[in-house]
Order: sequence, then C-alpha cells, then structure tokens
Amino acid sequence: MFDRSKAKAASLLVAIFVLGVAVGGAALAAWGDNDPGRSRRPRERVSYTERLRQELSLTTAQRESVEAILERSQESMQQYWREVGPRFDTLRAQVRTEIMAVLSEEQQEAFQQLMARSDSARRYRDRRGEPHSRVRRDSRGDSHEQ
Repeated sequence: MFDRSKAKAASLLVAIFVLGVAVGGAALAAWGDNDPGRSRRPRERVSYTERLRQELSLTTAQRESVEAILERSQESMQQYWREVGPRFDTLRAQVRTEIMAVLSEEQQEAFQQLMARSDSARRYRDRRGEPHSRVRRDSRGDSHEQ
C-alpha cells in the first residue's frame, strides 16, 4: 500500500515538473528568453510578428502596432527576467531535489541524465544566442519558426 502511494506521489511530482517545464517554455516563447544581456534580434521579432500576422490575419496597421508594442516593452521584459531568472533557477533546483527524494536509485540515475541533457541543451542555446522558443537558425543564421 505504501509503495503504491509513493509511486503515485512520484508520478504526481513528475507530472507537475513536466507541466512546469511546459508552462515555462510557453512563457519564454511568448515573452522572450531569460538572457538579460542580449536583446531580441529584429529578425526574431519580425518572425514572431509574422507568425501573429499569419495566424491572426493581422492588417498592416495591426502588425505595425504589434511591432511597436514589442519594441517598447523589450526592456521591461528583459528587466523582468533579470529579476525572476535567479528565483526560477532556485525553484527548479528545489523541484528537482524533491523529485529525486521519491525516486528509486535507478530512477534517480535516469532522472539525472534527463536533467543533464535538458541543462546541456539550454546551455547550448544560450551559447549560440538562440532564443528559448520555437525559432531555429539555418546555416546562414536566418531564423525560421518551427
């Protein structure tokens, strides 16, 4: 009985963690990345507004307004990530520690490997200056929505 409760608790924690990653990824895609030292490149902003234009059938005036809004709010979004980023990192570490506590040794090893891959991918994106969104770059450095 206890093992089943422990398994349910572990499953719930993993589900909450996955949901948190999904929500965090969506927030980053929507409001920008968490690299405060780098401003979003105009080409990436254009790609975002182009996606909005296509999916929402924006008029030219609406697209220009959206571009102006993004330009105007860029610094405040970066300031937000400068403030929130360290707290998010702390929370992520706490969640990982709690998850590790309910996993078996074998599961802990697999979880550590999974988190190492996730961290490595994030560091790679940061090194390349890529945003934390669905924008990918081709060999010339041009960005494309995925």
